[in-house]
Parts: sequence; structure tokens; C-alpha cells
Amino acid sequence: MSKSLQDQLLKAGLVDNKQIQNVRKEQRKKNKSSGKKTNTPIDENKIRAQQGARDKAERDRQLNLQRKEDSERKAKVAQALDLINKNKLDRTNADHTYQFIHNNKVRSILVTDSMRKQLSADRLAIVKARGEYELVSIEISEKIKARDASIVISIAGTPTSSPIDGDPYADYQVPDDLIW
Repeated sequence: MSKSLQDQLLKAGLVDNKQIQNVRKEQRKKNKSSGKKTNTPIDENKIRAQQGARDKAERDRQLNLQRKEDSERKAKVAQALDLINKNKLDRTNADHTYQFIHNNKVRSILVTDSMRKQLSADRLAIVKARGEYELVSIEISEKIKARDASIVISIAGTPTSSPIDGDPYADYQVPDDLIW
């Protein structure tokens, strides 16, 4: 039977028991430390998971920002509609029609004679609230325009469309208070 190298060296007297025990301790320490991975390879799954978490956090941040902007926009529209409801002019005794252009279509609204004159003199503006056209003062229309410009339809002093180039009738303006 063959003996281990340590046994052979011990029998020959080249080493003693203490030295053999020290070598065994060092080997055990080496084996334990080699079991621990000091140079851990990069785990791609962890990296992907971390990247996915970062991407999700960015998407959530963008979504929250969009929701905040939507709620602010809705609040401004609600404020504009509230301004219209509080400041719209009473048109119960209106007997004249006032025609204006909205979305490239001629629309009409019932007004009194004094309202027609105020519209022509740029003291009133037309706004659209919940599908209905209403009249408000110019000051209120400016406040409404600051909150939501799409609600304000017509202010008589502001041109609703630009003149066409080469239009032979461009020099002839049609008055706003023209009655048919």
C-alpha cells in the first residue's frame, strides 16, 4: 500500500506533526476562501432587474407628471366655465340675431339691440360653454382666455380669419352690425 506524501515525509523525519497540522489548516482556509467568490461575476439578471426598475420608475414619473398636467388643465377649464356662468349676460328678452363664424361655419346667437351695439364696439365677447354660446364682457373674456383660449370664440375687434392674398374685395370691410 502506498502511503501519502505527508506520511512518507513524517517517516523520513523531514517534517514533524506540527508542520503537517499547519499545512492542513492553510489548505482548509484556502478551500473556504475559494468557496467564497471574491471576484463575483456580474449577474445579468440582476442588472436587467435593476434596469427594469429604473425604467418603471421613469415611466411612473412621466405618468404622474402627465396626470398632474391633466388635472391642472381640467381645473383651469372648470375655472373658465365658472367665470362664464357667473358673468354671462342675460339674453331672455333677445330678439335680434347676431351672426359670427366658428369653425368655418356661420353661427348665430340671439341678442338685444344694445348687445349688438356692444359687440360691434368691442365691449362684449362670445364664448362657448358646454355646447352653448354665451356673451360676456371683454374683461371677463380676457380672464377666460388666460385659462383656456379655446373657449373664447369671438371678440369683434380681433379678425377671425386673415385676408386672402389677391382678394379684390380686401379693401371693403363688411360691418359687424350689418342686418339682413
